[in-house]
Amino acid sequence: MRSFTAFLLVLVAILATFVAVPANWAKREVLDRDRFTALMEPLGRDRGVQDAMAQEISEQVQRLLTEQGDARPPLDSITPYVTNYTRSPQFPGAFTQAVGQVHTWLLVEPTADQRMRGATTAEIDLAPMIRDVAAANGVKVAVPEKVTIDLSGTGANRDLFRAGRYASVADTIRQAAWIAPLTAVVAGLLALLAAHRRGFLIFYLGLGIAVAAGVTWLLGVAAPSYLSGQGAAGGLSPAVFDAAIAQVDRSMRPWILTEAVVGGALAAVGLVLGGLGAFAARRADRRDW
Repeated sequence: MRSFTAFLLVLVAILATFVAVPANWAKREVLDRDRFTALMEPLGRDRGVQDAMAQEISEQVQRLLTEQGDARPPLDSITPYVTNYTRSPQFPGAFTQAVGQVHTWLLVEPTADQRMRGATTAEIDLAPMIRDVAAANGVKVAVPEKVTIDLSGTGANRDLFRAGRYASVADTIRQAAWIAPLTAVVAGLLALLAAHRRGFLIFYLGLGIAVAAGVTWLLGVAAPSYLSGQGAAGGLSPAVFDAAIAQVDRSMRPWILTEAVVGGALAAVGLVLGGLGAFAARRADRRDW
């Protein structure tokens, strides 16, 4: 009976660890706005992201110039100037600011004022970037207070970018970030108390943690392709979306590696202790004989 109880407690500890590591990573690197924007900042220097954003900004500049009475200028005549801006040292900071807007939009419940205005889908405000481009190139264009790109897209994925869409998920993750580690520690200690062979219990606990790390890594590998295939980018450029997902995935790898190393170390210690315990038990049996 004690062995069965110890087995169940080890299983609980492994499952809790499987939840604890991603939850604490998400709480630290994704849910915290400052850390998330710092994580995304290198994308502002990525050529693929720069070119994708240059295309978006160019289209908005073309629209504004056309609306303000000029003949519709060719996009090819605008894009080189915008590309010079997106490849300048000025762009990464502006890009990071835009990322911060989206982060707040998705993780904070919309205010009553936003609901009244119907502003319930996430968007990126390009007005600051357009002003920078116009100022750098002497372009006379009246830039509105906001020039937004609706990120919600169309169809079944529209709800993915609703304002406050992930606020409740964020709250759940914050709770799991302390409940899951506490559960893992308590279950592990109780399992040690209940076990007959503590060395081998530590081995199986460590092995389970290492396997949990492997499963998390596999999910991290599969997630970007799955999200891209589902069209989860919404109205955002797929190049920007894919780069952001890849950056998030890279930030999780050190956490997974640490989990795997800890699990492997526990398994090694448990194997040694279990072997020494079994050897000592055999010697004791021989003396009794």
